[in-house]
Amino acid sequence: MINIAYNWHRPVPHKMAPSITISDNYGKIETTNLTRRELVGKW
Repeated sequence: MINIAYNWHRPVPHKMAPSITISDNYGKIETTNLTRRELVGKW
């Protein structure tokens, strides 16, 4: 999950990518669209 967030994040003023590619344990690669790119959380 951290690798996904790291690869997707872009510093301001760059826009976030609309999609990312992910792979499973077997090497199958898929593109995931990030339709709702709102981050919510607390530290």
